[in-house]
Amino acid sequence: MKPGSGVAHAAALLILASTPAAAAKTLDIYFIDAEGGQAMLVIAPSGQTMLIDAGWQGAEAREARRIQAAMKAAGVKRIDTLLVTHFHPDHAGGVLPLAERAAIGAFLDPGPSVETGRMADRLKEEYEKARGALTPRRMKAGEKIDLKGVTLEVLSAGGELISSAGAANPACAGTPRPAAEEGEHRRSIGFRLTYGNFRLVSLNDLAADLEHDLVCPADRIGPAAVLVTGEGANATPFLAAAKPKALIVNNSPRKAAAPPSVRAIAASADLWQLHFSYAGGQEANAPDAFIANLIDDCQGKHILLQARQDGSFTITNSRQKYAKSY
Repeated sequence: MKPGSGVAHAAALLILASTPAAAAKTLDIYFIDAEGGQAMLVIAPSGQTMLIDAGWQGAEAREARRIQAAMKAAGVKRIDTLLVTHFHPDHAGGVLPLAERAAIGAFLDPGPSVETGRMADRLKEEYEKARGALTPRRMKAGEKIDLKGVTLEVLSAGGELISSAGAANPACAGTPRPAAEEGEHRRSIGFRLTYGNFRLVSLNDLAADLEHDLVCPADRIGPAAVLVTGEGANATPFLAAAKPKALIVNNSPRKAAAPPSVRAIAASADLWQLHFSYAGGQEANAPDAFIANLIDDCQGKHILLQARQDGSFTITNSRQKYAKSY
């Protein structure tokens, strides 16, 4: 070894260790403003990407442009997999405009819509056009999708639920099972994302009776650090089972505000909203720092979640860069 080469080598290692490439990699999830619909961009530490729903079709491909903006912020150029949780316009309406602007490698869904009518027919036609020659993979409860270090486990799909059951859920006592709901909400794909010790659960408008069955009388989902909520019931037994530290609300100013059961646990779990909600007034909303968009004529700001294998995570509000670590 030449004189000084050991020092130079050590210095080089120090430089490499201080670069972003050598820093601990995170699971990054962008919650994109879909005005009360849903669009979640998931980027595994490996760089593999999955988009969960694409929001409304919107004027001038609004959601597609917002998804592209999130992709640019994340430094990714294609969607490896698009998961459509169910065929309603606020979740699947933006698929075709996005497919016309970005490469999509594969499609996952719960199977053809069970609804009929002009809107259902339009969504079917646009979805078929968007996927072209690609055959979608129909998801089933209990399936696991490997995102190279991150696992997506299907909790519900096509009206079926995972079969495994855990301990009895005390919060079910005195809580009646809601009446059965038909249509696409019943078929919604609910899932759990796992990265090391980190867990996130999203049920994506699953019918209230099936949400109840996931956690009553026995809990089938277990705890989750983060819960994504929208129009779903999110009844008290479900929230008691999940025990989240943070909730992400896919809402708009006048749609899908956090239900009372969600607001009731705000003292023990932070509420992050994509929009200020006019329903219920200021007291029904999170503090401004936790809200990505404060006015109707918003700029489509997103919320970014970055999770680490040890279970810790950070949530950042892109509007003013406020961040909180858990």
